[in-house]
Amino acid sequence: MPEQFIEHQPTRESCWRAIVMMGQNVASYKFALAALLIELSSNRSEFIPLENLAVPFSRNLCEHLKHAEKQITARGSRFLDACKQANSGEISSEELLESTVNLGFINVIDAFHVVNRKNTPIKFFNDDRKTRGGITLTDEFFQLAEGGQFDNLPHEVEARWNIVETAWELNMAANLLRIEFYYEGQQALFPQVAQGFEELVGYIGRLVDLNNRALADGLDRLIALLPVGNSQKSVEPFGLDVSTLDGLTEQPAKHETAYLVDMAKVDALDTLGEKEKAVKLLDRHVWREAGS
Repeated sequence: MPEQFIEHQPTRESCWRAIVMMGQNVASYKFALAALLIELSSNRSEFIPLENLAVPFSRNLCEHLKHAEKQITARGSRFLDACKQANSGEISSEELLESTVNLGFINVIDAFHVVNRKNTPIKFFNDDRKTRGGITLTDEFFQLAEGGQFDNLPHEVEARWNIVETAWELNMAANLLRIEFYYEGQQALFPQVAQGFEELVGYIGRLVDLNNRALADGLDRLIALLPVGNSQKSVEPFGLDVSTLDGLTEQPAKHETAYLVDMAKVDALDTLGEKEKAVKLLDRHVWREAGS
């Protein structure tokens, strides 16, 4: 059955956040790719060869490996081994670049836009590796970069990356997150796990705060509602036509608030291992089957 987006026009921000929050988490390559796309957005170059992707991609992973050794759920990775060797000075930057081009992008480019086994309605780049040896950024990506929420996106990627790698490091699943405590004033039964969970909660709080700030940024759109100074309208600074404001903002405000609340819930459910529930909640804002 054909799939369609809930809204008539899917938002670029909601698709990007779905990728970052709910894309496949078998390795942290997705976060490294998202971070480098944001970094390279200022270049305004549509086509990016793999060699140009490789430097920031490997640098992002090398930096995270310094404080979190587990960046993949599989037992091993030749590419991550090369990143670790670069960190320890065992291989040169040229050797790391070669390993990144040959090994680093095998799966992540194909899988980047996949959320719950489906491609997001909006794509931020096209895979042109076979024909041109790189990727081509789409108009949707450049419009995302020009949006009012773009400055928040690198912080959201970093926060989500921290959440995932912390969970991996602690081998957290839903059952492992049930941390029990003695009575008030006593120590936790599992202090190391409790400490890690506290850090995880902190990352989630930071992510929610960033989403709230994104909502606040939307207030810039209200400038268009400021009354024009004339004999019939108030010229007080920041005066608003309240009736017009109510009519224009009520439904968008409800939608945006519901979206941000649901995204926070999705992130918390996914972190707790309740992936099925998280995906169902995410589907409200990304996909639904026609006629459902």
